[in-house]
Amino acid sequence: QSTDDAELFPFGAITMTAFGQANLQPWPFLARGNGGSSVRVLVPKFKMSVREMVWFTAQINRQRWRFFYLRQAIKSRLSSPHFQITSPSNALPDQAEGLASRLLKVKESLNAHSRL
Repeated sequence: QSTDDAELFPFGAITMTAFGQANLQPWPFLARGNGGSSVRVLVPKFKMSVREMVWFTAQINRQRWRFFYLRQAIKSRLSSPHFQITSPSNALPDQAEGLASRLLKVKESLNAHSRL
């Protein structure tokens, strides 16, 4: 197994930089840090809709102020009782023409516009 294969997340996930910025990666991706910093990959324990993953990404970004150069987002700080993430009160299923399909259309459009 190559290094790239070990860093491939085929079903998407939420990534978080060392400085607390969370991003939704809704399709397969390779986990790579920015300029030598690491990236944390938060993989759901249960199947989540894209809307639910967006919810949790927003919950993390609301607390981005907790992390900075001297206090980076390491595993122990992410599991601290001070860093709390709330779940939505109801399930947030994707709709028929939901966010997932719209994101795929954006991806396809970007791919089409990036061809030379």
